[in-house]
Amino acid sequence: MAKKACSNLKCIKNSECARHEAWLKDEKNFTTFKGTKKKGCGKFIQKK
Repeated sequence: MAKKACSNLKCIKNSECARHEAWLKDEKNFTTFKGTKKKGCGKFIQKK
């Protein structure tokens, strides 16, 4: 599991990201990284 979850719904990579998946599973330790519709945030962790 990612150390810090991500709540960014606009990020192009959120469907592939372990951080976003952790947030969807109600992880309490989260932030919103700066990914956009055109690019990822740079903190991306590939889901397994």
